[in-house]
Amino acid sequence: ILAFLALIGLGGTTLSAATLVHNPVLAAAAGQDVRIDASLVGATGDPRVRLFWRPRGKEIFRSLEMGGPASSLTAVIPGNAIDVQGVEYYIEASLIQGGKKTVIAQSPASNPLLNPHAILVRKDETGPEITPLSPQEGETLDSARPVITAAFGDADSGIDISSVLVKVDGEPVKDKGNVQAFDSLVS
Repeated sequence: ILAFLALIGLGGTTLSAATLVHNPVLAAAAGQDVRIDASLVGATGDPRVRLFWRPRGKEIFRSLEMGGPASSLTAVIPGNAIDVQGVEYYIEASLIQGGKKTVIAQSPASNPLLNPHAILVRKDETGPEITPLSPQEGETLDSARPVITAAFGDADSGIDISSVLVKVDGEPVKDKGNVQAFDSLVS
């Protein structure tokens, strides 16, 4: 009987075995977006893949459609939902045929509503690490417009490039066009 049911599938079509490949996100920084990546392998038809997430301790999951090709699905849990209480999530791939939804793959594979992936959220309580590059400490410059550079980084939460502020003698540089900030360098 089971072999017969497997051959019938949905609406007389055969369903192939589908698998969601996903490396769970284990930790994130409070207030920062969390990107969730997955791949759907072996699915036929036109499956929909959704990310379901909720703050830890809440009952209701919110959901987002995961975008991109099946080999590179992605969705982002917004930073304003990433709080120190933590976040729980699961991924579900489904097919809709004849107005009926059939789940074809999920992560975690077993009972995701009761056993979702858990993200530990840490609060960033330290500032970024800044390393002056030029001029060197104690160096005398003969230029009226010296180039000042520094490297920076923050392992806990990263740095919002638009928030980089450069001060000379305690005063912010007023002409923002003269400040260039990149992923780990400001000039």
